[in-house]
Amino acid sequence: MKSVLKRFISVFTALILTTSAFFVKVPNVYADEKKPIGHVTVSMEKFTLGLGYIIEPVLVPIYEGDTGSKVITKLLDEKLGKGSYENTGSVDDDSGIIGQSFYLASVKDNDHREAKIPEYILKECDEPYGRDRDDWLGEFDYTFMSGWMYAVNNWFPNYGAGQYELKDGDVMRWQYTVWGYGSDLGSTFMGGGDALVNPPVKDDLTTAIATVNSNADKEKLLQNKEVKEAYDEAMKVAQDMETTEAKVKSVTKNLQASIKNYEKGKIKQTVSKAIKETGSYMLKTVPEAGFGTFSGEWTVLGLARGGIEVPEKYYKTYEDNVVEYVKSKNGKLHAAKYTEYSRLILGFSSIGLDATDVGGYSMVAPLADFNGVKRQGINGPIFALIALDTRGYDIPKAAEGKTQTTREMLIDYILNLEITQTSGELGGWALTGKVPDPDITAMAIQSLAPYYNTNEKVKAAVDRGLTQLSRLQLDNGAYNSWGTMNSESTAQVIVALTALGIDPLEDERFIKVNSETGKESNLLTGLMQFYSEGGGFKHVLNMDTDAMATDQGMYALVAYQRFLDGKSSLYDMQDQINYTLDDVELYDDETKQLEVKGAPGCELGKVTWSVEDKAVATISEDGMLTAKKVGTTKVNAKIGSKTVTATLTVKKNPAKIVMEKIDALGEITLAKEEQVKEARKAYEDLGDEFKQKVTNLNILIDAEKTIAAIKEENQKVVDEFVSKVNEIDLSGGFSQEARGYVLGLKESYDNFDSYQKALVPQATLDKLTNSLSEIDKLEVENLLAILDSIPSPATEDDLDKVTAFLAAYDAMSDSQKSKEEVKSAKAEIDKILLEIDEEKAYEQMAKELAQDVKKLETPIDREKLETAKSLVKRHKELNDRAKFYFSEDKEAVANLNKIKANIEQIAAADEFDNSIRDYVIENINNKEKLEAAKAKLDKYNKLSDEVKLYVTEKEKVESLKNAISKAEENLAKAKEVDDLINALPEKITESDDESVLSVKEKYDALTDEQKGFVENIEKLNNALSQILEKFEKELEVNDIKTIDEVVTGKGEAGAEIEVYVDGVLIGNGSVNEDGTFEVEIPGLEEGEIVLVKMTKEGYNTLEVTKTVIKGDESTNPGDEEQDTDNDQDTDEDQDIDDDQNQDGDINDNDEQSNNQGGNNNQNSSGNGSSVQTGDPSSIGYLAMGLIALGGLCFVRKNRK
Repeated sequence: MKSVLKRFISVFTALILTTSAFFVKVPNVYADEKKPIGHVTVSMEKFTLGLGYIIEPVLVPIYEGDTGSKVITKLLDEKLGKGSYENTGSVDDDSGIIGQSFYLASVKDNDHREAKIPEYILKECDEPYGRDRDDWLGEFDYTFMSGWMYAVNNWFPNYGAGQYELKDGDVMRWQYTVWGYGSDLGSTFMGGGDALVNPPVKDDLTTAIATVNSNADKEKLLQNKEVKEAYDEAMKVAQDMETTEAKVKSVTKNLQASIKNYEKGKIKQTVSKAIKETGSYMLKTVPEAGFGTFSGEWTVLGLARGGIEVPEKYYKTYEDNVVEYVKSKNGKLHAAKYTEYSRLILGFSSIGLDATDVGGYSMVAPLADFNGVKRQGINGPIFALIALDTRGYDIPKAAEGKTQTTREMLIDYILNLEITQTSGELGGWALTGKVPDPDITAMAIQSLAPYYNTNEKVKAAVDRGLTQLSRLQLDNGAYNSWGTMNSESTAQVIVALTALGIDPLEDERFIKVNSETGKESNLLTGLMQFYSEGGGFKHVLNMDTDAMATDQGMYALVAYQRFLDGKSSLYDMQDQINYTLDDVELYDDETKQLEVKGAPGCELGKVTWSVEDKAVATISEDGMLTAKKVGTTKVNAKIGSKTVTATLTVKKNPAKIVMEKIDALGEITLAKEEQVKEARKAYEDLGDEFKQKVTNLNILIDAEKTIAAIKEENQKVVDEFVSKVNEIDLSGGFSQEARGYVLGLKESYDNFDSYQKALVPQATLDKLTNSLSEIDKLEVENLLAILDSIPSPATEDDLDKVTAFLAAYDAMSDSQKSKEEVKSAKAEIDKILLEIDEEKAYEQMAKELAQDVKKLETPIDREKLETAKSLVKRHKELNDRAKFYFSEDKEAVANLNKIKANIEQIAAADEFDNSIRDYVIENINNKEKLEAAKAKLDKYNKLSDEVKLYVTEKEKVESLKNAISKAEENLAKAKEVDDLINALPEKITESDDESVLSVKEKYDALTDEQKGFVENIEKLNNALSQILEKFEKELEVNDIKTIDEVVTGKGEAGAEIEVYVDGVLIGNGSVNEDGTFEVEIPGLEEGEIVLVKMTKEGYNTLEVTKTVIKGDESTNPGDEEQDTDNDQDTDEDQDIDDDQNQDGDINDNDEQSNNQGGNNNQNSSGNGSSVQTGDPSSIGYLAMGLIALGGLCFVRKNRK
């Protein structure tokens, strides 16, 4: 909490110089001008009475020797007025002697509300009797154990407040105890025993409330909705004696966060105002920018990165001016100051322009010459690295004879110039000497910031640099450099910290206590004291607004504003690149490598990928997009602070659509014929690419075979039916057998499905229909003939004829019985029965039926089914008397029961026959089909032996048994392969290749039917996909000699060749189409070990190791090209202008040195009598020159 308090107090002090809007106000407890040593939080509480505060929490300054008694009495005087408290002893007494030590007895309190003493207190104490005096609150009010107690940092000292010397950050809460000498407050030291309550620690909460109460603009602060809600809730929880620790922590956190958000908002407003005003000032003073340190790139950079609205064509005019200047110089800006190129790159990059083409000249190309870059000492590499990283520029290839620049070399150069002070301490950088300089240290950190999290050496050096910057900072927040307190040094530190993601106003290392004011200062207060009202910055306090100070002050504020807004850092200008990401269309489960298009010649840098709807697609860290399901979503690529978005549309894979159609076929019947045809058409409409992806084609093929088989079976059944219909012959008149035959065919037709019925010829249907009509007619005629044969009057001798009539009648269908002639005949018989012995007639009917039943052999033949049904129907039609006579014949009864059972058995057999008739047995090639086949066979096995006798599809049952047996054999073979697949690891390494291939070989040896039973084929395919292919061509590397400039050999066309020494890549290239390769390398020493690798995605890497052998120097083909002018770097770079001592700048960086009071001998560039930056002395250069001269020929000879 102490740090939060410090933040709040100090953060806005930074803004006092430019605005009086916001700062912390503390009570004026002292009239003298003594300097405070810190602040404490003080409150006076009567929570045990349920009456809130007498003094709400406030921040109070403390001075040397302040005690609790001094602070509370002076605060009471200020808040409640003189005479507002009563005490015994002396405020200043610290002896601890009773009677002399300070004791607060009573406090003025005009709160006349009725006390709301918490229940936990009322349970313990006698009935409270109220106050002794209405306007006071003190000892012995309410109970005999009441009075004022104080706690510091949640501890009740067991001695008087006059003896407690307060420290910075203490929280002193004066609390009224009603009962138990503090046990109702959670204290036990006076009353002993257990406390009545165990309240949570509220010190941080109290301080947070005090921060608001002590704010000079408390009323305005509480107008902020977020702060007001958090403050009100905090006050409520603070006054609750029985609240929980969780609630206290929660409201404290919320209040602190709301205050911080408010602070940041005010800071943003103030910084934005200063940026806007300074931007206006810069546009007035630099109406037209061009190339140069002043009125040039730094001005453009500040305006552009700050988002200042500039006049139309302002940047275009600047571009035109720069292009004209570059052309006038033929692309060569300076012979020695390579920071000219770096500065131009910064200016162009800030407005989104490509510095690789400025009027036809690349301003990046000169930075490829490492010796040229470092000619200015540390300044050159610092700003080269910053410039190159603005857009991730690729470093071009250096001109022949030049030392190639790499980012690693620039970093190492800067790291190697880290200062070791005379004390032996390592840390910081400077142009010269052994004392860290804030400007150069800050700028070195700016250049190294992009590598802080990935390079341990960089991180360690930067951390040491930050330590030095913290030590160098003045107590007013600013810095001295070159003997002068100035704005530019502070600006550079702000840029450095924000580049590292460090908040300059919150990092403890960069917050100081101003020795003059006693208030905390930070980098913003340090910089803003140089701010000129209305815009701009001064170099030093006693000077007018300065151009360079304004540029640097401006971009420092911009850097901080970008930090607060979560934008990329000042020099990370990839947000100015017009990145693009193409919209994507994929099929589900398809993958695609996405690529962000950026600026030509620039490294893209780290891309953070994301997909909004992960159900539609997912994306890997390296941009591999995998479609999951049909839908539309957005794909985001974040580069630095810039995000580009593309629309992803996932469509159903055509192959998948076909596969779904095939899977939807299910159990195949003729009803699925059109569905099968549709699936086949969908498959045929696919291109070859997608046809290969249809993995369930075999199901479609099987379905087509099943349809054909069903049709064949149906035709067979129908053909048999037609044959039987053709055999109908009713020329012999009516008989029950003829009737049963015709009705049996009718029932067979009725049991046909629609497809079978469609196969029946119309002529057959006509004959069957005519036969049914004919048999009905004959049946009626037969009945009437029987009736006509009975004489009138009838006698008992005619009973046979009567019963014959009744038997024929009973066998008739209801429709036949409903015919008028049949009804008349039946009525006539009924009359005849009245004429003769009716009982004998029933007996005779029963006997005749019994005779017919006994004549029918059981088990009945299928051809006798209709006869059997007719007999059962006749028995059913008997009246009770006739059934009685029938039951007398036990043999007939037994045979009738058998007939009934046979009918049921035939029905069950027919049901099974129908279920298996259309079932295609062949090609059981997976577990699902096997289980279905077993279910069919199980149904047959569950039939009784009697039912099985009636099954007509016995041949198919036998085929089914054989197919199942074969399928189970196939399953066993497949399981052997499945077990081998299961034993494979999920992640396949090279050592597993042989095992995977062995399993694949066993899988390939299976028949197609057996392969269908392999369940883990997906795992096998995944394992196979992890096996890297082997190169067809071996890697051959020719001997490598000390004189060689290339490594040569043979390999697989298109493969990549990489050459390493001691794990460091020294060259790379590709194998040509003819299988040869040639890779450039630097000169190597005899005996060095060279590792050559041949790589290609999806292939095993091949490696060859070679030891460098000595070569014959006399045959070096480069001899005739040796440079014999004794000048190792002969170009106009050596012609350094005499005036360059006056025109270097600290950002280049000499001008700042002059503004800071430095003399010309301290310039960062130049040749004259000054020492070059980064070199110990001019003697060092002389020695190096002699060494270079002496070894020139050797170097040229061995490095061409």
